[in-house]
Amino acid sequence: MNNGSVYGVKARCGPSIRKSVLTATWSSIVNQIQELEKKLVELERKIRETEQRLPAHSVKPPIMTELFELEDEYEALAGKLRELKARQQ
Repeated sequence: MNNGSVYGVKARCGPSIRKSVLTATWSSIVNQIQELEKKLVELERKIRETEQRLPAHSVKPPIMTELFELEDEYEALAGKLRELKARQQ
């Protein structure tokens, strides 16, 4: 519901204030996207390393648990990234 505010800034304030708030919000979203992208790259690396530690035959439960946790974290961050990118457009 729009109550005359843009990102919490009342419409009665001047255009320059609204523009600076929107610019700050945009900048914040861009920074969050960059941070999430960095974390995803790091998680991809950790997932690859964990997969390489998996033995060819008898899979060890602690390694599988670690792999599942990393994959879950990756999916959660990827979801946040998609949401931020959708807000950016």
